Amino acid sequence: MVKSTCAFTLIALLAVGASAHDFLYSGDTPMTHGARSFTITGNFYYFSADSEFDQEGEKVKYSDDPAVEDAKGSRLYFPIDIRYGITDQLEVGIQPVFAVLDYEETPATPAGSEADSYDGTGLGDTWFHAKYMFSPVPMLAARIGVKVDSGTEPVRFVNAAGATDEVGDSGEEAAFAWLDGEDDVATGSGQMDIDGAVLFGTETPHGMFRAAVGYRFRMDRQHDVKTGVAGQTDAIKYTPGNEIHFAAAYTHYISDVMNLTVAADGFFGSSPEWDGEAIEISQGTEKVTLEGANAVWINPGFEYMMDNGVSLGFDLHYPLMGKNSEALWGMGAFIGWGI
Repeated sequence: MVKSTCAFTLIALLAVGASAHDFLYSGDTPMTHGARSFTITGNFYYFSADSEFDQEGEKVKYSDDPAVEDAKGSRLYFPIDIRYGITDQLEVGIQPVFAVLDYEETPATPAGSEADSYDGTGLGDTWFHAKYMFSPVPMLAARIGVKVDSGTEPVRFVNAAGATDEVGDSGEEAAFAWLDGEDDVATGSGQMDIDGAVLFGTETPHGMFRAAVGYRFRMDRQHDVKTGVAGQTDAIKYTPGNEIHFAAAYTHYISDVMNLTVAADGFFGSSPEWDGEAIEISQGTEKVTLEGANAVWINPGFEYMMDNGVSLGFDLHYPLMGKNSEALWGMGAFIGWGI
C-alpha cells in the first residue's frame, strides 16, 4: 500500500514537535511562590488534528492527498508541574508529562481499505526549570529550563511503500522519523533542549497582563546509519531548528474567586539540518529545502479558586496560523494545590 508523504510528514511533528500548549510557557507567570512554598498542578490536555499548515503557510487537509481517504491524529497529555520556593524570589520546578498519542490513516485505494493505526503511550520528555523574580512591581523575572529526553526516541519512519524503516542516510528520513524502535509513536524528541526566557507582567484595575519571550536551543539527535560495510555504522546528527517562543495573556478578575483569560502562544523555528547541511525534501517531482516550522494559537480560559487552596481551570486552543506544523485544536483542564 502506498503511503502519503504529506500526511506522514506531519505526524513527525505530532510526535516530536512543539505542542499547541507549550507546557513551559503558556501557564507560567513572572511571579514566584515565596520561600519554602510548595505547589503541584495536575493538567489534562486533549488535542486533535486532521489538517496541517504546509511550507507556504496554507492550511490543508491531510486527506487532500489523492492517496489518502482520511487521516487524523490525536494527543492526550497529562503534565504535572511541581514547584518549590527556595527564597521569596527563587523557585525551582520539574514538569514530567505522560502522553497518549494516536494517528490513523485510511488509504484511498483499494476501495474499502482498513485504516492503518499507530499509537504510543508512556512518559514524555521532562522539563527542569528555575525562575528568579527581579522585581515585583512591575513584575520581571528570568527563567532557565532544561528538557531531558525521558520519552521514547523517534528512530523509524513510514516509507513510500507503506512499510516502517530505520532512518538511513537521508535528512528527509530523519526529519520525518516519528516511530520508536517498536513501531509505536515516539513520546519524546530524542534530544535535549535548553530554554531561556524573560517574563514580565503588570496589574491593571481589574486584572493582570503578562507575557514571556524566550529562545530555545535544540540539541542534536544522533542516528546510526549503515556504511555499506557489514556490521559498521556511522553516527549522523539530525539538528532540529532552534526556536523563539512567546506567550501573552490578559486575565480579567470577575470576582475574588473567578477570572477569565484571553491568551496567545506560539513559536518561530529555524530550519533543521542533517549533519550540518540543509535538508531537502520531496515535493511532487521536485526537491525543496525544508524550512523551519512556526505556529500561533489563541487560548481563552476560565479559572475558579477555592478557599482550601485548590484551583480549577479550563481553556481552549485554536490554531491561528502556522507553517510546517499541525493545525491542532484542543482543550485543557487543570487542578492545582499549594501551601
